[in-house]
Order: sequence, then C-alpha cells, then structure tokens
Amino acid sequence: PPPHQAPGAMDQKPATYKLFGVVVHHDSGGSTMFGHYVSYVKKDDGSWWYCNDSSVSQADRMTALSQQAYMLFYVRDEPRDAPDPNFRRTTTPLGGARQHMMNGHSHDHACSS
Repeated sequence: PPPHQAPGAMDQKPATYKLFGVVVHHDSGGSTMFGHYVSYVKKDDGSWWYCNDSSVSQADRMTALSQQAYMLFYVRDEPRDAPDPNFRRTTTPLGGARQHMMNGHSHDHACSS
C-alpha cells in the first residue's frame, strides 16, 4: 500500500451504501446562512420520518426521495472487517518520517509533502 495507508485499509470488493437521511434547506434570501433546515430519516423498518424542529411525523418514501437535498447520509451495507489488532501506527508532521508496527516489526516510511 502507499506509505500513507495502513496495510489492509482498502476493501477487497466494492462497498455499497444505503441512503438513510436527507437534509433539506428551505431557502430564505438566497443563502444557506438563512432559511430553515428539515430532515427526512429512514428507520430500520424502512419507514421514512419528517423531522422539523420539535415535530416528527411519518413521511411518504417518494416525498423524502424527491426533495432538493442539501446533504445526504448513507450507511454502509456490510461493515468492514475489524482492523488487525497487532497494527499500531504513530505519525509525525507531514514531511517527516512515519513509523508503524506490524506484527512486532518496525517499518519506516518517508512521507512527501
């Protein structure tokens, strides 16, 4: 792996994600600094919920998915495998050297800026 990446950090197969949240900005004044934010959140049972300040109500799936989204939230379908418990990494500022321990052996890598 590249020196900035831990061994085994890359997935061995493509990861897939599921949408579970939509944040919507209701514009006021042409800026995200003004206006009102609401969200649509999908529960584990597949139902969608509309959250607006202190009120929460069930929402239609198509209503949630047809919004002009400001931000989307996804959850990974399958969690990654747990990291190697023997892996320890320490870092130094960019441009310095980095050393990490893997299976009890020290490995030095130069970092470039």
